[in-house]
Order: sequence, then structure tokens, then C-alpha cells
Amino acid sequence: MISTVFKNLVYVIGVLLSGCNGGDKARSMIAEGVELNIHGDEGITPLFWLMLDKDLKAIELALTLGADPNFTTPDGRHPVASIVGEGDDDILFVLLKYGGNANAVDHNGFPAIFNSIGHDNWIQINMLLDAGADLNKTDLSQRNAPLYASYLNKFEIAYKLIGHGADFHQPSTAGATLAWRIHKKLSKNLLNPQYDAHGWAIKVKDLLIEKGIKFPPLSPEQVRERVKNGEAIN
Repeated sequence: MISTVFKNLVYVIGVLLSGCNGGDKARSMIAEGVELNIHGDEGITPLFWLMLDKDLKAIELALTLGADPNFTTPDGRHPVASIVGEGDDDILFVLLKYGGNANAVDHNGFPAIFNSIGHDNWIQINMLLDAGADLNKTDLSQRNAPLYASYLNKFEIAYKLIGHGADFHQPSTAGATLAWRIHKKLSKNLLNPQYDAHGWAIKVKDLLIEKGIKFPPLSPEQVRERVKNGEAIN
């Protein structure tokens, strides 16, 4: 069910987009208290409702009128973290343009850029980087962007993110490092040589060796013990 506030919001945006004589009335409704940053009956926000409709002009207008691109739903869904992925690059661009947080996390604790990595969406990855995304921001398992990419066998992305300055030492809570992930995949023949992931895994391994990482690397058990004792892990 759409609340009266949502109906008012739709009216306001519809009038402004149409350019009809009700424009002053619509603006006065905003000035008099049509709230753009509220939760509806199901927790959805007006901005989320417009994002679901994928009306880019309406989304940008709502942001212009004061909709907060960082206003989350009660269960922690963030506009930026929710729109990233396979498509909707234009919506992400507008959210970031109006101050959306490039380091937003979704309700599962994944930084926004992780979903763009999962979809090989370099348009979004670059937009997020330009907007200040931190490649070393971690998920609940303490994986940063390149380490997360390695769990998806996206070693080309891991390679390029290291080139952007991402930390290649970061271990997960389980003790797995990027070097260990690559060593495990290659030593156990878990990557088909006919696919690009195999070649990129070798390139990342060579890059890590060039940067001083020793192979074979420490196992997760060894890493956990060293972290516990405050010792270097690679």
C-alpha cells in the first residue's frame, strides 16, 4: 500500500517534470512538509520507490529537492549499495553526483564495490573509485576488494585493483590471503587453463612475487597464528 506521503511525492515530481502550472504548488508542498526522507509502511523510502521505477529524471529531481542518497531502509539497505551490479549505471552516477556514499555497505555487510566486482562492471567500479571508494574496506569476513575478487576467480579484477593501490596483504578472518587463494587454485589445478582466470591468476602471482610475497605462502592456519601473535604474515 502506498502512503499518502508517497502519493504526494509522486504528485510533486510528476508536476515538476511535466512543467505544468502546478509547479509552484508542488514546490510549496515540499516547503510545507512533504518529507522525502521517511520510511513507508514496508520500510521502503521514497527514493527507493523511484529507483524501483527506474525513472532517472524523477530520481534526480527528488535528490535536487532534498532526498538523501544515503538514507537507508530500516533493515540497512542503502541506495548506492542496492543499485550497483549488472546495470543501472546511470542511476548510480546520479546518486554519487548528489553525495551518495561510494563506501556504502549493503544489509549483508558487503561494500558497494563488491557487487560491481561480482558483475565485472568496470563502469561502476571506476565511478565508485572516482567518488572515493576505499578498496581496502572489508566485508564481515575481513576481505577487501581484491581478496573478495579472488573468491570469485576474478583475478583480472584483483590484478587491476592492486594497480589502483589496494592492499594485497589483507587476510580474511579465516586467515586466507590473496597469495594463498592463488596458490591453492594453481597448485591443485582448480582453474582450467583454457579460461582467462587461469592466466590472470598467474599474472597476479607474478605481481605478488615482484612485490616481495613468497610462494608458497603461509597457510590460513599459519596466518591466524601470526596475526594472533602480532607477527608479519607475508
